[in-house]
Amino acid sequence: MGNTVITSYIVDSYPLQSMSVVTYYAVFLNLSAFASPFFIAPWETHSGFTWTFAAQGIITFFGAVPIFAALHRWGGSLRARAGQPSWVNPEFDLM
Repeated sequence: MGNTVITSYIVDSYPLQSMSVVTYYAVFLNLSAFASPFFIAPWETHSGFTWTFAAQGIITFFGAVPIFAALHRWGGSLRARAGQPSWVNPEFDLM
């Protein structure tokens, strides 16, 4: 759910920079997927399967929902204040 929301927000908000920003987001997503096994196994051993993944769900829910709500409410004014980025996707440079 979160990845779809973030990617849709990026594409809708920055259409001329969408490929570059989605690639940037994907790199950080993959870095988090790489780092996760280093702490999940010890956490699961100590707390058990149910509490480990329930805690991750709770952390994600209470971390992501307020951020998504804030972007929904104030994202337009934040983007207007920041302005359009000066760089664009390479395929749009010729336009």
